[in-house]
Amino acid sequence: MDASVKNLREWVGLLFALFCVLDIVGVQYGMMLSHTAALQPDYDTGRIAPMLSGGRGDWHQIYVTERELMILRGVLTAAAVALLASLALIVGHGMRLVRDERRLLQRKR
Repeated sequence: MDASVKNLREWVGLLFALFCVLDIVGVQYGMMLSHTAALQPDYDTGRIAPMLSGGRGDWHQIYVTERELMILRGVLTAAAVALLASLALIVGHGMRLVRDERRLLQRKR
C-alpha cells in the first residue's frame, strides 16, 4: 500500500473520530442545557440568551447564559469543521487519482 494512502486513511479516520466525539459531546451538552435551563429570562443569573428546545412538535423557548450558548455552538461548529475536513481530504485524494489517471491515458495516446 502506498504510504500516502495509508497516511490519508489515518487522517480521515482521526478526523471522523473527532467529529463523532465532538458531535456526541455537543448533543449531550445541549440535552443538559435543556434540562437545567430557565423557562423565563432570569437576569439575576444571566440566563437571557434564548434557545429552542423540545421534541418534535413540542418546541419551547429556554433561556441560557451567553457563555453556555457559545460553548454549545463552538462544540457543534468544531464537529462540523472536522467532518468537512475529512470529506475534503477524501475528495482531494480522489481528484488527485483522477488527474494522475488522465495523465497516464494522455501519455498512452
